[in-house]
Amino acid sequence: MKTRDRIIQTAIDLFNERGMYKTSVRDISQILAISPGNLSYHFSRKEDLLTAILDQYRQQNDQAYTGYFDGPPGLARYLDLVAHLLRNAYAYRGVFLGLDELRSVLGTEYDYGAVEQKRRAFLEIILNDLEMVGDLQFVQVGKDFIIDFLAFFQRCWIMEAMISYPHLGESDLIHRYMGFLARQFMSISTEQGQADLAIWL
Repeated sequence: MKTRDRIIQTAIDLFNERGMYKTSVRDISQILAISPGNLSYHFSRKEDLLTAILDQYRQQNDQAYTGYFDGPPGLARYLDLVAHLLRNAYAYRGVFLGLDELRSVLGTEYDYGAVEQKRRAFLEIILNDLEMVGDLQFVQVGKDFIIDFLAFFQRCWIMEAMISYPHLGESDLIHRYMGFLARQFMSISTEQGQADLAIWL
């Protein structure tokens, strides 16, 4: 593994274990047994390292969406996609819990607005396709509301999970929050779509 990749992975591991606030660039260099100068050759500031981590996270999520769009639309496949996205978020949980540092990078060094816009466009395509194949129907609840809910859910579930259920492992957390999501989908699912929800209920 290249030094740059080792730095990123070590930072992620330490952020998850200790939190972003309690992890310094010196801590990362000590774990890797490299000099702070060597680390700063790759990332001159902690903000640059955080931006690289966010890029890696976004790329992994983009790959998951690409995998979904490569196959036929279906509620079961969409729920598998969401579970994959939740596992990705869990793997980067330390980043999302460091809100002050994260907010400063998102506001100045990272185009979060573009990421959010892309996520919402993906959700709109997915929901339209699921309506077209007969898994969802938007009668009592509007599609725009569901897009808002899903964007919020995917963005914020990990913070709530780490605060309320720190004793649960990844598998239990994913099942818990996917169950929550499946129950929300019951209100807009057709009889055909409800069959795909059963695995998470």
